[in-house]
Amino acid sequence: MTDTLPSAHASPLEMDVNTGKRIFQLKGFEHQWGYAQAVRVGNTIYVSGTVSIDSDGNPTARDDMAGQVRNVYADIMASLAAHGATLSHVVREALYTTDMERFLSLGAPVRAEIYAGHALPASAPWIEVNRLANPAFLFEVEVIAMLPDA
Repeated sequence: MTDTLPSAHASPLEMDVNTGKRIFQLKGFEHQWGYAQAVRVGNTIYVSGTVSIDSDGNPTARDDMAGQVRNVYADIMASLAAHGATLSHVVREALYTTDMERFLSLGAPVRAEIYAGHALPASAPWIEVNRLANPAFLFEVEVIAMLPDA
């Protein structure tokens, strides 16, 4: 059972009254694919693997590593903001790319710009994979963030 909480985003932030989870759906179709974009339990926020997609689930910034990195972090920041967090609250992230050399030359500088002024995560493994869920995806990130105790 869930109760909808107010949100500035088009997609609802829901509270599962049985588990205490606060669930956020950024694009609105996530439930059809069997996941939540972000879940908050207590002070911990788990943001699912995020790729460069539009509100219909279609890949964006095709063949544009820097564009995909920007889009991914914009969605991550929106997911964090729905729970009252910023990139400074991220304690761990895992990055996946289909082309590490391309990510290091084109994507990593964009990531550095995005994180400028924010506390960096303690752990950030960068992992090259053979393929992501759609061949058009070049980059995916999942994060864990912690809010301070109230």
